Amino acid sequence: MSQLLINEYRYQPNELYDTLVTRLFKNRLHLSAESEVCLAERGKSDRTAALAKALTVAQRRFATKWQRRHDTTVTARQSSPPKDVPLQAVDYFLWALQRYFERQETRYIDLLWPKVGLVQAADETASAPYGVYYTKKKPLPKPMGHDSGQ
Repeated sequence: MSQLLINEYRYQPNELYDTLVTRLFKNRLHLSAESEVCLAERGKSDRTAALAKALTVAQRRFATKWQRRHDTTVTARQSSPPKDVPLQAVDYFLWALQRYFERQETRYIDLLWPKVGLVQAADETASAPYGVYYTKKKPLPKPMGHDSGQ
């Protein structure tokens, strides 16, 4: 990325979130006839329409890439972890990943790793522009000079 673009970029949390939603669901929404996507509330404003738009973009990008239209009915809604138990589980997984990346603490992600299908480290672009994929067969690397984080 050019230095000019880096200097001009201004972090927009909603824009980043919507882009990540589009990216996350691009290759997933065609897998069933109906999908209900529940995303955690962020702040006080209702972002259901924006999230629905991001999911529509994801569907369109899939159709363009694979030249294949799919008629999946997608419903977007937002909620909070106290109201939706699956969001509590997602929050815990994300918290464990945050501890890994920010503090090089592995004990929580190690505990959860058997349940992880895929982690895409989108910022790790040295070897590919889309980042690095980590799976059970290719787990997250152990941080240098750190033990389990205890």
